Amino acid sequence: TGQLTSRLTNDASGMVSPMNTLMNTILTNVIYLFGGLVLCVYTSWRLSIIAFTTIGPIIFLTTLYAKFSRGLNRQIWSALADANAVATEAFSNVRTVRAFGQDKNEIKKFDTSITHAMSRGIIDAIAAAGTFAITNYMDLGASLLILAYGGYEAMSNNGNLTVGNLITFQLVSVPPPRDFSPFCHTF
Repeated sequence: TGQLTSRLTNDASGMVSPMNTLMNTILTNVIYLFGGLVLCVYTSWRLSIIAFTTIGPIIFLTTLYAKFSRGLNRQIWSALADANAVATEAFSNVRTVRAFGQDKNEIKKFDTSITHAMSRGIIDAIAAAGTFAITNYMDLGASLLILAYGGYEAMSNNGNLTVGNLITFQLVSVPPPRDFSPFCHTF
């Protein structure tokens, strides 16, 4: 009973919350993607190619993390459901649990389930932080390449790129602060 109740309440709310965030993030990122893409290619197609180099690896890493995290989150929800089931049974049968002196056993079962959920949550948090760090370092590397190549082009006076175009490109290609997003730097 406790597990079914937990699944009905926790799983439903657990599915709705990411969808709200995802829809807001997707809408914002799509607008930035297309607007930034057009402005960046118009400003300098050469710098746009450099900026595109990070999209593939970032999408790959984010997809790997998403698949890894999905399995961990299923384990977390299952462990929380088990903990809720133990608590519900113990509370509904508190007199029986007390009569047979099973207080410590019920607490131990609950603690085991919660500890399992927490350990999986820690692993997921470490993986998310690692993915976020790696993708941000890729973004910074692409920014350095853009500035180095763009600076070289602007200073060479061959007419392909001006300092103003380089600054414009850099301002357009770096999105505003965001939550964890698979399309980090480029647009």
